Amino acid sequence: MTPVDGRLHRFRVAGVPFVLDVTTGTIALLDEVSWDVLPHVVAGTAIPEPVLQRHGAAESLAAAGEFERLEKEGHFLQADPMDDAMNRAAAGAVPAALPVKGMCLLVAEACNMSCAYCFASGNSMAGGGDEARTACGTGRRMLMPTEVAERAIEFLVEHSGNRRRLDVDFFGGEPMLNFDVVSSTSAYAVQRARLAGKTVGLTLTTNGSLLDQDACRFLNDSGVNMVISLDGRASVHDRVRRFASGRPSYEECLRGARLLTESRRSWRTSPASPYTYVRGTYTHYNLDFAEDVLHLVDEGFDYISMEPVVCESGHPLAITESDLPRLFDEYERLAREYVRRAREGRPFRFFHFELDLDGGPCIPRRMSGCGAGRDYIAVTPDGSIYPCHQFVGREGFVMGNVWDGITNNALQEVFANANVATRQRCRECWARYMCGGGCHANAHMENGVIDEPYSLGCELQRKRFECAIYAKAMLLNRDRRL
Repeated sequence: MTPVDGRLHRFRVAGVPFVLDVTTGTIALLDEVSWDVLPHVVAGTAIPEPVLQRHGAAESLAAAGEFERLEKEGHFLQADPMDDAMNRAAAGAVPAALPVKGMCLLVAEACNMSCAYCFASGNSMAGGGDEARTACGTGRRMLMPTEVAERAIEFLVEHSGNRRRLDVDFFGGEPMLNFDVVSSTSAYAVQRARLAGKTVGLTLTTNGSLLDQDACRFLNDSGVNMVISLDGRASVHDRVRRFASGRPSYEECLRGARLLTESRRSWRTSPASPYTYVRGTYTHYNLDFAEDVLHLVDEGFDYISMEPVVCESGHPLAITESDLPRLFDEYERLAREYVRRAREGRPFRFFHFELDLDGGPCIPRRMSGCGAGRDYIAVTPDGSIYPCHQFVGREGFVMGNVWDGITNNALQEVFANANVATRQRCRECWARYMCGGGCHANAHMENGVIDEPYSLGCELQRKRFECAIYAKAMLLNRDRRL
């Protein structure tokens, strides 16, 4: 990575040189002449003699002229149209309340597994037999009652303002432990949204071990999007994802994931069909995580996400700064394989390479990222409202409840003003408009505050963006060698 100017980011992936204009989003695949000439064009200085000798005066001047043409045409080195918005946000001119568009329903503060890296495990206690334990950080084993779930849906609709598309995520713990409430609430949410002239998207995150034919039939017929947690190779998965009794879980989780995937392949599909993706977590113990992604692809799953673990400093699973070079190499290796398989007609989707370079997110999303605590909230089985599921159980993060609404206005303002514009490190980052400021919960875990970003997460996010750009460019330029 070689910064050129605050407005440009020059970098290589797998030896291939690129430049990104941060403001306009223009991406150029460079040759070696352009790579060497660009810094001098930006600085407004003469091309030095060593560069002219290396590439020839004619080639060097032609490259400089091409950059000047791009600038005149508005593709490079333009004034940032979001400067005013960022300055207003930095001064605190961000609305403290937005219409709520999404809600995470923690329908089960209980799980049949005991994952070593679970964000909720630190406050859990045994309960409910050897295959169940508490989860989600509250130190309780609770299932959400129907009346709380339905009141939460009412709260979402009542506070959605002019939003026409709403989202409800069923989460846990393991939400399949409370599947009756998942199924009844799904129907309730669809009907309630329709009555309000809105639509609702449904998503369920599960470890897959409790899926059966009847559950798959319901989830398919109800159009529920699915996220299945599976960490890759059996040895990797079973090291950190075991049942509460200590039994390995890989085979049962894989069985459930296959059952759902196969049921959807034989099901009628359309552009509006629900998605299914497998989400894994890599740790300090499997820095070769590309092997786990490819293992999942070879097992028949074609939409994969593999996320870095986030643990407190000193945890044996935690990613460290010394791991970054290895992880950067691994992302590049995965990007090359992603392109190679696509060129061979065997494509798969990797979440972090699914970068929309043409449109991308709207300005509010570019500024504030996920929207936790602003237009997205989490609700626990007792009806308490948190900024997102990862803040559940953390002291001081209760925003209110589904009956009385948001009562902790000071906390809401904190989240409303946590964005790219108010974080100096974000304002100076070339990836600011792609990232939106990163995960608030991860920032709080590392720094104790949400307005200072999680540094390791920033490094990995930037590398993923570079690899996503590489993948897009290589698929558009199929004759270019990998």
